[in-house]
Amino acid sequence: TTLMLDEGGQCTEAEFFLATTCPGIQRIVVMGDPKQLPPTVINPDCARAGFGMSFLGQVFKVSPNTVHLLDTQYRMDPEILRFPNQRFYQNRIRSGDNVLYRSPHIDQPFKFVDTGGQGREEKVQFSWQNQYEVATIAVLLRKDTDICRLLETQQATNEEIKIIIIS
Repeated sequence: TTLMLDEGGQCTEAEFFLATTCPGIQRIVVMGDPKQLPPTVINPDCARAGFGMSFLGQVFKVSPNTVHLLDTQYRMDPEILRFPNQRFYQNRIRSGDNVLYRSPHIDQPFKFVDTGGQGREEKVQFSWQNQYEVATIAVLLRKDTDICRLLETQQATNEEIKIIIIS
């Protein structure tokens, strides 16, 4: 009887209304954030025709007082939260104690490394690889002060260190 629509900030109005046609729906809970994740509208004609806003985006615009802001986050390091908190939420988001006093402590919880377009992506079977980026990551794993400290003090293992590559 309850429709839970996650990532509602990405769901277009048409998709929202289609979801509401499920039989027996008595209550709808829409979760998401149209400020960070706008609706995915692939066809530019649809976007130009006014179908590029999400249902949740319309609610924010028309009736902002009906939206409840979840103002405490429990996953990301406060340093990572800083930018979106300032940019989107007027510093209204707080960090839970579990992330404020997390162990082990990380001095620099994220790092951007610009490879300057160096290297070349090559297709290997069903995937792509860039040997220059691989070499850059290998250097980072050997020289980053947080990573070295965590490995040396055995507060982390190689399997617990994650690298995210965005091209």
